[in-house]
Amino acid sequence: MEIIAGIAMAFNLLIILHKARKMDIINAILDLVLLIVILILTSGSVAGIEIGMVASLVVSIYLFTNPIKPSDKMQKEAKVLKNLFKEINNEHT
Repeated sequence: MEIIAGIAMAFNLLIILHKARKMDIINAILDLVLLIVILILTSGSVAGIEIGMVASLVVSIYLFTNPIKPSDKMQKEAKVLKNLFKEINNEHT
């Protein structure tokens, strides 16, 4: 069962990374926050954490196939975040 949880977590993190690289910041942040919330809610046992990882993967796949369309205000704020991430990325390259 741990192998399934590991694979689920790896795919989940790859999806979040892909969203961040595509500069789909809003969906990446939402996905990461949901991952953390699900892991906190199911942290009572190893089986709970494994279930949380698989559930988070399903949510990540759903958000990947049906991204949230941000409002105009959210798009302006996302542009600020994108520019910030670009500046940080340029400093590290």
